Amino acid sequence: SGMIDFGNVTTAYGRLYADNSGTFIGSKSNHPLILRTNHTTALTLDTSQNATFAGTISSGAITSSGAVSAEDNIYLTDAGTVRGKLLLNASDRDNVELRAESLGSTMKFFTVGTQALLLDSSQNATFAGTISSGNISITKEDPFITLTDSSSSRTLMIFNDDNNSVIRASGPLLLQVGSQSAITVDASRNATFAGSISSSASITASGNSNNFGN
Repeated sequence: SGMIDFGNVTTAYGRLYADNSGTFIGSKSNHPLILRTNHTTALTLDTSQNATFAGTISSGAITSSGAVSAEDNIYLTDAGTVRGKLLLNASDRDNVELRAESLGSTMKFFTVGTQALLLDSSQNATFAGTISSGNISITKEDPFITLTDSSSSRTLMIFNDDNNSVIRASGPLLLQVGSQSAITVDASRNATFAGSISSSASITASGNSNNFGN
């Protein structure tokens, strides 16, 4: 084995040595180890073994047993092309952005190896499971909600336009109390009430009417 000490030995110095276990270079005293290129710091290893890189890190897989810190941005690249970014918002550094950068790209979120959420390139979100939420507010031009039964293709739409608020069904529409239907509207727009109809005003029927009492 061989050893070279350099610097102000005993107070601020480094050591280069080799033995059967490997070759070592470092600071022997309580000072950081700094690696430079073109007389400019490229990498600093402090006395707690934390590494600070001055430039971009290009690598394969990185494994860390501790926290990993990055100033501003983390880029995910494919053969030099940036495909994804984790970054701080340029206008408000308190805001964090996760981006898929490629044209037509999607963003997927997984739990235990199973896809939970898909965001497509048109910003549509598809959830794999149940959505539990507080109040939901939709504000846009002509907003709508569509419910579709995948086995029968029955749909229910709830929407607003400039003039109306609408509930639209592709088949019979049932309004239920508990599990019992109170009003049924069939495909011909005939309405059947399961119980009595009480009104403080007059009731006008434009079609046939049956079983009206006095």
